[in-house]
Amino acid sequence: MKTLTILGNGFDLGHLLPTTFDDFIATLPLKKREKYSIFRNGNNSWNDIESMYESLLVEIATGRDLKDLTDELDRIRTDYGLNDFGEVNYYGYEYEGYDEELSNVADIVSVLRDFERDFLVYLRTYCSDSLLQTLLPKQPLLKIINQSNQIITFNYTHTAEILYGAKSIIHIHGDIDDVIVIGSGAMEKAKTSVVDYEYPRIDAFSKDKDGMIDRMAYYTEDLDGHLVEEQYTRRFFDEIATSAEEKEKEFFDLLSTKSKESFTERQDTIDVLSSQHYDLVYVIGHSLGKADWRVFEAINKTAKIIYFYHKECECIDKSKILKELGFEAEMLSDKELFI
Repeated sequence: MKTLTILGNGFDLGHLLPTTFDDFIATLPLKKREKYSIFRNGNNSWNDIESMYESLLVEIATGRDLKDLTDELDRIRTDYGLNDFGEVNYYGYEYEGYDEELSNVADIVSVLRDFERDFLVYLRTYCSDSLLQTLLPKQPLLKIINQSNQIITFNYTHTAEILYGAKSIIHIHGDIDDVIVIGSGAMEKAKTSVVDYEYPRIDAFSKDKDGMIDRMAYYTEDLDGHLVEEQYTRRFFDEIATSAEEKEKEFFDLLSTKSKESFTERQDTIDVLSSQHYDLVYVIGHSLGKADWRVFEAINKTAKIIYFYHKECECIDKSKILKELGFEAEMLSDKELFI
């Protein structure tokens, strides 16, 4: 029988380790609490920091206004005019339509990175290996971990290694010996273009005098009397479009900077899970948050899942989530694990 064990923060909490973000924030001076307050949710808790981070980015991404490159070209042509050759009299163009959004996202990403560094210092102080060595293992957990062929932990501490001698273990989001990574779920829903890259069609202009004048800026007659694109205008429009596309990519890449889907260790783990077949999977202390569903989706659906819940009121909801992920799970209370 091939067994996989997945550990979440509840595993550390069951050993009375102060590993919540609330625990961490309580140790910070007021100035730093204020700095990180953008991640505090409505009930004054910090424990949902990842979803709060994602919400801030999605709000910026979805709040963008539609940007018409034709309007941009008209604005520049009006402001700068044409040179003696009929070209737009503007050089070294760089699209600025994303500058404010880029600045806002960069600020939030920077604050999260500072949060990570401070949280790492906290964990090394309050959940160090030397402190773990003063604790005792729980016999029910010792049995499970000893029979596990693979352990994946979402925790940064070395609880499983030091207390239970775990060998084949993956720290999917880093550990206190190196770096830790905190991030959002997939940001694909925020990566929607709001730029209209289409060169205006001939029939887009009104038939009146003003419409005809506007059209002349974009179309001219060739020697045969056919309307063709005005080459200098088209060339500058393409320059605007290229710059806008580069800025849009920069914005999307920045959104993904702390996306969990961009974490190398996480993606490697998903690839490993997809290539393996497990008969039994223990899930201990993991909340089944949506940001981590891709990890569970990679597990073969024929595996028997034993999920340990912490509170009775969670049992039905967690069972529904596992069913949505394609598993029929046996639900057990974690009370007996941490005796």
